[in-house]
Amino acid sequence: MGILSRLFGRSEPSPSSQQPAPPRTTEDRGRERHEDIQTMLREQAASSPRQAREIAAGSVDGVHYLELVEPIKQAKREGRNEDALKLCYQAVEGAENDRPVPGEHFSDPTAYERLKAAGIVTQEDEESQQRDWVPAPAYTQHAAIVLRKLGRREEELAVLERYLQHVRPDRRDAHEFAERAAKVRELIDAGK
Repeated sequence: MGILSRLFGRSEPSPSSQQPAPPRTTEDRGRERHEDIQTMLREQAASSPRQAREIAAGSVDGVHYLELVEPIKQAKREGRNEDALKLCYQAVEGAENDRPVPGEHFSDPTAYERLKAAGIVTQEDEESQQRDWVPAPAYTQHAAIVLRKLGRREEELAVLERYLQHVRPDRRDAHEFAERAAKVRELIDAGK
């Protein structure tokens, strides 16, 4: 018995009398991750106007693309592929809209302009940031998987090519989606 228990006359439960927590389901874990993402986005949006703008940029119909991860997975698990696909397209659009704005990563809006004026940040730096940016690929990948399950090859090819348009031309052929797109083209050509 611990000292507080002895002082207050309470007995401590024996380890054998404590019931183990029930196992958490996939749905429970997904719900927790979804709630964590929503909390994170709310806190970030409240932290600064810049963060609020970034979150708004990645949102479609008031829902940020990060909030769609778990609903997409849940719909896929339940075999609701059309619902999953709608959510995927919403997330793809949000991810595409989440393009960085030059200077937005500075907490002091004038700092970026001062660095540009001093020649520390150049036009080439800004162009490089824009050129190297690609949207988050997971949503396109989810969409392609769902479209494959639905047997909609042309649409699968279109969603992959849509993503590849964001990849720098000199890196496009080496991207994993280029390889997948080539396989889809082969399936289409073979009539499968």
